[in-house]
Amino acid sequence: MKRLKFLSLLLTAVLILSLLPTVSFAASGTESDPIPLKVGETVTIPAGTDAYFSFTPPEDGVYTLKGLGTVYASDPIESDVNFVYESGFFHGGFTYRFKMNGSVFDETVEVLDGGRLYTETTTFGRQEYLIWDFDPDTGTLTIDKGVGDGEMVYCGEDLYPWDPLEAQIKHLVIGEGVTNVADYAFSGALVSTSNARPEYGALEDVSFPSTLKSIGKNCFRHLPALKTVSFPAALESIDWESFAYCQNLESVTFEGPTAVGVCAFSGCSALADVTIKDPNMTEFDEHSFRDTAWVRSLAAENKGAAVVNNVLIGAYAAYDKKEGDGILVIPDGVKKIAPYALNGTTTDPAGGEEGTQVDWYLVEVVIPDSVTEIGKNAFAHCHNLERVTIGNGVTTIPHECFWDDYELRTVNFGKKVRVIGDYAFHDTWLPGDLVIPDSVVSIGKQAFHNDEISLGASWVEDDLFPNKTIRPKDLEDRHITMGPNLKEIGRNAFEGWKDGWEPTTVTIRGYEGTYAQQYAKEQNFLFESMGAAPSDPGTTDGFKDVPADAYYADAVNWALEKGITTGTSATTFSPNDVCTRAQIVTFLWRAAGEPKSSSTGVPFNDVKSGDYFSKAVLWAVDKDITTGTGNGTFSPNAACSRGQCVTFLWRAKDKPEAGSGTAFKDVPVDEYFTDAVAWAVENGVTTGLSTTSFGPNASCTRAQIVTFLYRAYH
Repeated sequence: MKRLKFLSLLLTAVLILSLLPTVSFAASGTESDPIPLKVGETVTIPAGTDAYFSFTPPEDGVYTLKGLGTVYASDPIESDVNFVYESGFFHGGFTYRFKMNGSVFDETVEVLDGGRLYTETTTFGRQEYLIWDFDPDTGTLTIDKGVGDGEMVYCGEDLYPWDPLEAQIKHLVIGEGVTNVADYAFSGALVSTSNARPEYGALEDVSFPSTLKSIGKNCFRHLPALKTVSFPAALESIDWESFAYCQNLESVTFEGPTAVGVCAFSGCSALADVTIKDPNMTEFDEHSFRDTAWVRSLAAENKGAAVVNNVLIGAYAAYDKKEGDGILVIPDGVKKIAPYALNGTTTDPAGGEEGTQVDWYLVEVVIPDSVTEIGKNAFAHCHNLERVTIGNGVTTIPHECFWDDYELRTVNFGKKVRVIGDYAFHDTWLPGDLVIPDSVVSIGKQAFHNDEISLGASWVEDDLFPNKTIRPKDLEDRHITMGPNLKEIGRNAFEGWKDGWEPTTVTIRGYEGTYAQQYAKEQNFLFESMGAAPSDPGTTDGFKDVPADAYYADAVNWALEKGITTGTSATTFSPNDVCTRAQIVTFLWRAAGEPKSSSTGVPFNDVKSGDYFSKAVLWAVDKDITTGTGNGTFSPNAACSRGQCVTFLWRAKDKPEAGSGTAFKDVPVDEYFTDAVAWAVENGVTTGLSTTSFGPNASCTRAQIVTFLYRAYH
């Protein structure tokens, strides 16, 4: 027999009492009369049989069972195998059902006191594990690193081996070496009469290791006894609804720059104390802290705007629709608006209640020039929003940004908006004379779609079809002005502007020979000429040397937004200048969020502590990105070659694996930059100077390096 390690929906435990007898059954129990198994007992289910077993807790009430054993197969496997695993909670025990329909499989089940949580590796047939143990005297569940890599295997929403102990677990200790908490590992549920899901209602506290990198989705959801949590500096991310609806959670501490996922703490109404120690913590996803006392207190201190580390994460206020109410002026200095930050909810009463999210009653938003990034859906479903002013730092209006804001009539675009994303103004009624800024290069699909919206005071009903709403009568003739830089308009971008219940005339105003004229012809819109196109179609972000259609224009915009570069002067970026070694490590350091170095002294005699690049060099040395050029020097002003640039970038990304070799004749298989170039090609960072040449020894220009960075980090 050839041993095939099979990971099913639950886990295997191997710490059994030694030399225990194995019992085989030709047919094993019934659903109504399962065979009882005790701790330390092992059974084998022959192929082709159904087996029902119940696992009864010992007299002290501590439930100590754990999981599936090993599946064996002959070689070769000729028949189809159907493995079915089911479980259900019953009073006094836990019942498993195994069904093996193949003729070549036998299933071993082990019942243990404590156990090992298994996970597969890329090596065929090999399994590694974490070790868990429960102390009934203290109510402490401990999970430690076993012989594996610290990864916790996902067992299904309700099938973790400690689930039968949920009513007794008061303290959770996750030991050093463990790197993640898997999805749903300790998620509680509201009390159910069928007890169909575990509920960790007794869990009071959690201790995380310094090695923890991620917490999966729904890990600690609905835990009523949990009051405080502290996260280690190494924690990179907390996934969807991981701590949602822990209604008595009061305080949370973040030691490092953790990315907080969708609704991670949503519904934690008592959460008033959130400590964020790292100024680089700026990743807050959709409704990360929605309906928490903390966000409400932040907003109360800042005229309705909840701001953390220069990121707007929400807005709370109560408006009576008096004069001056309903206007949110985002504070100057805010750099980013988080996804869904002001996304409205259609369930709150019009006029609002104190402490509810701004939505129905928000009528105006003013975005300052300091904001360079707006998250998707940031202002969607704000049904009373009428006026928006977008600052000059914004270059992209993202996906569904103003979706379903059907009262929106006035948008003051900033001077640097280049991209209007998919569905950005879907189901809004902007003015009859819409002016697209000259800076705009691209408009996404259905960006201005506005057909058949069922709400809004200005809508009228058709007499013949009372349930059908049609466009306002005051917008029957519409004009769209498009600038000379526009190169692309997505599918159905202006759907509903012309065809419908009320005939409408749409006129495109634009320059002769530009994309505006072509688009008008394609859509059967009227075209009104604004004359010959200007000889200079404009530049990017005020830089005279960055044309709007240059291959590196988007990369330069992104680098400016992220603070990676400010150009070589107020009006120049110098795209063709050679990038120096000081510049490349500084760009990389800024792209990484300007992390602090653990080193205190500069290791190179040509780098002084006051140099603009000194902190970046220290970080690059710490990350093994560079060791200098020899003899105690870094050579900050030396030109950086293309080979060096992609190698620095590859090392900054922690040397990810890539395919072997490239098609470039000038990239041998044994050079220091070989793996870096292979990775860069595989991930679209570069396509080389030609199909056969990468040019590793050529000097890297400023345009090339910001393009590399944009493709690697964007």
